[in-house]
Amino acid sequence: MAAVNELIITLVMSAVAAILACLAGRLMGKCMMLVKKGGLEENTDIFNVINAVNSFFKFIPYILLLLLLNIWLSPYLTKPFIIAISIFFELLPLFTFSVYKAMNKVSQDVIDAAVAMGSEPDEILELFVFPEARSEVKKRTIRALFYGLFCAVGTYLWLISAA
Repeated sequence: MAAVNELIITLVMSAVAAILACLAGRLMGKCMMLVKKGGLEENTDIFNVINAVNSFFKFIPYILLLLLLNIWLSPYLTKPFIIAISIFFELLPLFTFSVYKAMNKVSQDVIDAAVAMGSEPDEILELFVFPEARSEVKKRTIRALFYGLFCAVGTYLWLISAA
C-alpha cells in the first residue's frame, strides 16, 4: 500500500513539474523568438545564452541527470521530489524548442502585417504569432507530457527496485 501511495505522489509531483516546465518553456520559447537574429527585438547574446542552457540540458541523458540529482539531493529530499526535479529539467528544453520551432513556422507575412498595424513586439507574439502556432504547440506539448509521464513511472519503478 505504501508503494501505491508513493507512486501516486510521484505522478502528481511529476505532473506539477511538467506543467511548470511547460509554462517556463513557453516563456523561454517566446523570448527566443523575440531576440533571435532578425527578430522583433534582436539580441543575439540573450538568444545564445538561452540556447546554450537549453542545449546543455537537452543533451544530458535523463538517466544521468537523475543519477546525479539522486546522489546530490538524496540526503535532503525524498525520491518523488528528486524525480520531479529531474523531469522538470528534462522537459524544459523540449517545451522551449517546441514553442520556438512552432512559432518560427509562422509566415513572416503575419508578423509584417502586425508591425504595419503598429503592434508592440509582445502583442505581436501573443495576439498574432502564437495563435497561428497554437495547434503545433499543442501537438508537441502532448507528446512531451507523455514522455514525462513515462519517465516518472519508469524512474519510480527503477528507484524502488534499487532500494
